Amino acid sequence: MLNLPGLAKPTCPIILGVADLGGSVDQETSFAIMDRYVEAGGNHFDTAHIYAAWLPGRVGSSERTLGRWLRSRGLVGKMLIATKGAHMALDGVYAPRVRPECIHADLQESLDRLGVDRVDLYYLHRDDPTVPVECLLAALEAERARGRIGAYACSNWALPRLHEAQALAAARGWAGFAVNQMAWSLAAQPAEGPMSTYAVDPLYRRWHRETGLPLACYSSQAVGFFARTWTWPSQGHAKKFDAYCTETNVRRAWRAQAYAAARGVTPTRIALAWLLHQGHPVLPIIGGKTVAQISDSMAALKLSLSPGEVRDLERA
Repeated sequence: MLNLPGLAKPTCPIILGVADLGGSVDQETSFAIMDRYVEAGGNHFDTAHIYAAWLPGRVGSSERTLGRWLRSRGLVGKMLIATKGAHMALDGVYAPRVRPECIHADLQESLDRLGVDRVDLYYLHRDDPTVPVECLLAALEAERARGRIGAYACSNWALPRLHEAQALAAARGWAGFAVNQMAWSLAAQPAEGPMSTYAVDPLYRRWHRETGLPLACYSSQAVGFFARTWTWPSQGHAKKFDAYCTETNVRRAWRAQAYAAARGVTPTRIALAWLLHQGHPVLPIIGGKTVAQISDSMAALKLSLSPGEVRDLERA
């Protein structure tokens, strides 16, 4: 277990992302997935106000399903719950909504969906560089003072803005961001993605090593990239792998397959263990649509890699 700044509960190093639960995954399977995660030692759930607005009539389904599960299992207040707000609408316009009024409104709706009066961790899901950092942090500090959030964090922030926010918080005596959430996996992807999403690059890596700020990684399994047997050149692969279909990543997949075969585990487990052995706090966010997938991912907690193996997996 890890202790994160501002949080009363220690966290499992692997976080369960529940974006699809209650949406593309039915409730019975969703409950079984969350049950299995907890049985394997997990306690940290990651959702968002916008999940799963990409499915007709399913906006808010992730938070509602998580809330129903918490109540049905008697676990309200016993798990670590993180949600995110102030995301742009998925209407093709993608106008920024990172403003205090959106933060407060989204948080209230998230609490209502979850059926709780407080979440442990609240992320700004996006950033808007035209809004002063002080204005955003003040809104989050106000929610922390009200007791509706335990700590606050950011997702998909450019490094200069993140640095500015942390410096301002220190100067004001505010808590500052407890966690940064970005895309990162053993399979590299473009540093900047659609709708202003960001992936970890060498500058972020150095900054996190130097500051020790915990880094939560979405897309940690690279949408199943390591679960496939890869050849090069890659042809005929599903569109969801396009950002990952590079020669470098295929060579990394080969190395992960070789390590997996030698240890009798899956390459996905090797890729998650690589994130867990970075020498600073890294928390992979896993997903899955079956109980078996969750079991395999959680088994990465028991897998050890040497510093040399960590370097070798990345080298290509």
